[in-house]
Amino acid sequence: MPNYDTYVGRHGEGWTLFIVEQIERIEGIRYRMPVALEERWNALMDSECAMPLRLAA
Repeated sequence: MPNYDTYVGRHGEGWTLFIVEQIERIEGIRYRMPVALEERWNALMDSECAMPLRLAA
């Protein structure tokens, strides 16, 4: 599982947000309130979503 801080440091917050949003869109994940990007990242990395997590590190 890629580490959030390492991934953001290497690829930037914008790219990380794009990846998280794409996975959430495919998985049908929606939030009622705004959630911090790091919390969204951790939720995806801890879950067993259908999309393979092959993120460049």
